[in-house]
Amino acid sequence: MAAQKAIASRQNREFIFDIVGGIEIFTGKDSVKGFMDNYILRLAEALYNIAWKLENKITFNIDDEKEYFLETYYRFSERFNVPDHLTKAYEQLMAASGESD
Repeated sequence: MAAQKAIASRQNREFIFDIVGGIEIFTGKDSVKGFMDNYILRLAEALYNIAWKLENKITFNIDDEKEYFLETYYRFSERFNVPDHLTKAYEQLMAASGESD
């Protein structure tokens, strides 16, 4: 299982590996090529998951999570070009919240 995760991590350009006693994170010329894309994907995943929680009436810590990840999204969008998949995640969260831009 660890070997499969390591292969998947490298193919996804994540360079985060499970090791005995924790995790190992590698940086450098290969990691730097993919870390921003991976960050954007994780942010989109967070927005989609919060939307899912709202749609399924799972409210434990939802306000704190929503506020945190929306603030992260807003700060990101002030500084960087927002890819379509992140915009769609944001729009789904807003729809699930009953809010509009």
